[in-house]
Amino acid sequence: MTRITGAILLLLFLMDCLSVRAQSFRKQRMTPVRTQNLPRKVSETSGLATFDRFIATHNDSGNAPKLYLIDTATASVAKAFELPVRNSDWEDITQDSLYLYIADIGNNYHQRPSLKIYRIDKNALSHDSISLDSIGFRWPENPRTGKVVNHNCEAVISYADSLYLFTKEEGRTSVFSIPNRPGEHQARFKSEFKTKIFITGAWISPNKPRLVLCGYTKMLRPYLIDFRNFDDTDFFDADITEIRIRKRFRQVEGITSFNGTDFYISNEHFRLPWLINKRQQLHLLKLKQ
Repeated sequence: MTRITGAILLLLFLMDCLSVRAQSFRKQRMTPVRTQNLPRKVSETSGLATFDRFIATHNDSGNAPKLYLIDTATASVAKAFELPVRNSDWEDITQDSLYLYIADIGNNYHQRPSLKIYRIDKNALSHDSISLDSIGFRWPENPRTGKVVNHNCEAVISYADSLYLFTKEEGRTSVFSIPNRPGEHQARFKSEFKTKIFITGAWISPNKPRLVLCGYTKMLRPYLIDFRNFDDTDFFDADITEIRIRKRFRQVEGITSFNGTDFYISNEHFRLPWLINKRQQLHLLKLKQ
């Protein structure tokens, strides 16, 4: 069993090294300033967003529909809220000035034709109360084939009056938009970016053209991709820096920042019997403004 697993890992490593990107950009390597173990309650942490002085997170599919607030000083759960909805496959969380958005958009087997994003009132949450509604959407037809591809997607941002969804695909990520208001919508394709990184989380600056995506390669090498100086929502026509994080075998799932300099990323618990056992963790990284 161990030899077979090792052979599979070696094959994935070679495939990872041979992947070719069509876009060029700067490359960096970075070591986290601090790494903290997260509680078992959030062992499948799957998205991050700032809320007050806390980091909001949640687990993904198969877990209770709970929102957790993490104290960054101790990496402990300061508060937890149970939401009156189902956690089918919560994959990311984002925010704007009024709402937190929990994206129930995971679709590993491409079988979910309709998806939801739950909108949580931040003012009510500040008073330890839950007030929410939902935004429903479907993926559009591919104009070349006329068929609908029910994308797997694990990253979302709120920007202006829309939500932007970044798909998790091999060799690329595609970005789609939907309105940020309740109703039933059809996602609109915007553009795509070729990369060997599986995109799992996103953060956008509220006051400057900057987008940071997080994810990992087939060998669970964590990365950030930093997009700067784009026009409007043309996110990928930007100054781009790819940042490799010096932490191996981390299934990075979420990213957020309070100030655009101190970035937090999280990885869920990953275990490969007899070979790898990486706990769920919160990492602090220092990026340039």
